[in-house]
Amino acid sequence: MLQIHNRGGGNTDVGQVYVAGKLGIGINNPSTALEVKGDVTVYNANNQGDIFFGEHGDVADSKALIRMDQSSSTAGMLQFHTEGGGTLSEKLRITDAGFLSIYSNTGTIGNPSVPLHVTTTSSQQQLFYFYKGSTLAHRVAHDDVSDNFGSGN
Repeated sequence: MLQIHNRGGGNTDVGQVYVAGKLGIGINNPSTALEVKGDVTVYNANNQGDIFFGEHGDVADSKALIRMDQSSSTAGMLQFHTEGGGTLSEKLRITDAGFLSIYSNTGTIGNPSVPLHVTTTSSQQQLFYFYKGSTLAHRVAHDDVSDNFGSGN
């Protein structure tokens, strides 16, 4: 069932569509709340495309966000934000050059100038664990970590 309501009165188009059940675009019998067969374009007036993930009953309180941000007239980047302490902040960025930047705490993520850029706080001493199966094979940590495993340098 598709219902289109004009909340403003008269014959003006308010651009709101309410659907009871599942909505399929380009597909019959959708299996989820929204199923699209084909491409989807997301953008806004700020040259960004945002996909928000909110909690049930409070869509204004987003818990995560995926954003395309235009970095120049011919380039863009993909950003992933998560909520911590009530504030959305960027945690991962993929640049137009294919570089990946990861930030493990709140703050500014920066623009990576190398293929993999990881930023941590000074209290986060251990950066990476590499496993072979379920066995820890290698660890990368700050120089001041002292244990029998080594710093991975």
